[in-house]
Formats: sequence, C-alpha cells, structure tokens
Amino acid sequence: MYRSCVAKTEPGPEFMERLEAAIAMQHRGDNDGAAHAFMALSESYPDDARLPEEAGNIYLYAANRPSEAIPCYQRALPLVEDPTEVCFKIGFAHASAGDDDAASEWFARAHEHDPTHALTFLEVGKMLMRRGEHQDALEYLDTAWAHHVMSTGLSGGPSPHFRALVLMNQARVRLIHLDRVDDGLGNVRTLVVEMKDEQRGRTLADELRSAGKPELADRVMAIVQGRGAP
Repeated sequence: MYRSCVAKTEPGPEFMERLEAAIAMQHRGDNDGAAHAFMALSESYPDDARLPEEAGNIYLYAANRPSEAIPCYQRALPLVEDPTEVCFKIGFAHASAGDDDAASEWFARAHEHDPTHALTFLEVGKMLMRRGEHQDALEYLDTAWAHHVMSTGLSGGPSPHFRALVLMNQARVRLIHLDRVDDGLGNVRTLVVEMKDEQRGRTLADELRSAGKPELADRVMAIVQGRGAP
C-alpha cells in the first residue's frame, strides 16, 4: 500500500484526488487500473519514488506479473535515499520471473547497501536451493533468521510470516535434499504445533511424496494430525 514519505514536489489537491483514485482502484481489486494510475501520477510528479514503487508492488505482489514490476522499480531506484528495498524487490521480481542470474545481481546490490538485509538472505537461500546448492542454501536461511531476529528485537519481535517462510524452506532442504530427518521434523513441529500452520505441513507432505519420499511424508502428516512423528 502507498505510504507517506518526504517528496520533493509539494502535493496539492489534484495530486491527492488522483492518489485517492488510484488507491480506490487497489481496494476494488483493479490491479491494472491502479498500477497505470500510479505510473501516470509519476509522470506528473517525477520526484516522488513512492508512485512507481507502488505500481511495482501491485504488479509483483497483487497481479503476479513480476516482469512488469521491474521497470517500475527501476524508475523508483534513483529517487530513494536507501536503495536496499528497491534493489531487493527488483531481484525478487527477476527471481519470480525465472531469471535467477539477474536476481543474483540485484540481491548482491541489496547486500552492498545493507549486508544484514534478512529478506535478501532468505531469497538467496531459496535460489541456492533451486540450484542444488543445498548446504549453502541452509546456511543462508539460518542467517536470514538470525538477522531478522536482531533487526526486529526493538520493534515488536520477529514476524510470524517470516518465521514460517524460513521454517518451511529449512524443512524442505533438510528433509527433501539433505536427509537430515530429525532436524527437518523439528522444523515441521515448530511450524505445525507451535505456529499452528497445518497448511504448510500438508504442502510439505505433498512435496515429499512428489520427491519419492512417502514414508517421510507420512511422518509429516502424523505431526499435522497430532499423532507425533513415528
């Protein structure tokens, strides 16, 4: 969602009217209309990084069209004071579009600006898993969680959503690829029993069956169904 920050161009009534119209389109689920409205507003207010970035957010997260998000973020990039988040989003958009090579370059840029950026560690870990570099992937996932815990220590603590993403991918690496069964099932227990996320447990069980590991899938489902891990 569009958020307030300092813009170099002082907004007036016309700006607010067009902005409210764009936000209303978002609320109605008109992703194309909202993204186009933000980009059109950006043409009139070219110093405001929020506008193209929000269009990119719509394409990436709401419309699931990551390739269309990239030029929006690239327009925002030279306008932001701290480029970390925008570099990360460009990398994530490339990864979501299936271009891991370009994603790697942008994730590296994000870490140049903030070497502790937890989301970048998470996404690089997922990318390494896709490449078959499973031990390195696990190390990146562990580092992602450590940096997230440190960065949120004074602001309410870790995000449950972020924790679930890390646990799910740790379990994937350990159970599907590294045969570290005890550690992997420990991740599942935390995810399912402590965090009450049964859906991710079921998803993981399906992935294990597809990977030719039906016995491990049954053990995961035993945890989901409250029967422990035999």
